[in-house]
Amino acid sequence: MRKSAFTLIELMIAVTIVAIIAGIFALNVSGNLAKARDAKRKSDLRALKTSLDLYYNVNNLYPPSESSWPPFSGDNRIKGCGALTTPLNCNWGTPWVQDGVTYMGVLPKDPQSQWSYYYLRAPQGRLSYIMVAKLERGFDPDTAASQSNCQDTTYGFVYSDPSWYVVCDAR
Repeated sequence: MRKSAFTLIELMIAVTIVAIIAGIFALNVSGNLAKARDAKRKSDLRALKTSLDLYYNVNNLYPPSESSWPPFSGDNRIKGCGALTTPLNCNWGTPWVQDGVTYMGVLPKDPQSQWSYYYLRAPQGRLSYIMVAKLERGFDPDTAASQSNCQDTTYGFVYSDPSWYVVCDAR
């Protein structure tokens, strides 16, 4: 009488193969999620640029920023909510409304809760403002081009992080 069953070695090989396939799948999904979050960050900054242009068209200037030009510190929020005469800091994830004009239904928040977007209005020089989002994938080809477009020699400002995606208004 002969028994038919799997040997211990056959079971271990099958489990190892399944684990390798699961690991490859998990890495692929994780990379795609980071790529999607980075795409959202870029899209958010482009939408903010449109809203900043609308603000400029209404007020003939860009809104002030919470912090001074450079460095980046804190959340560097747009100081353009409430009344034009006494603007308040706008929080990411809340509406951007000033004097009854809605510039954005909701100021976008970074998809990672521990990160934030940065907005700075320049006091002088070639740039009117700069916005920065930190990308998860530091090798994104768009970061170098965005940083190159937004250099300002007035301050000798150099982007120290290759993962910063930058949008600006250059004159």
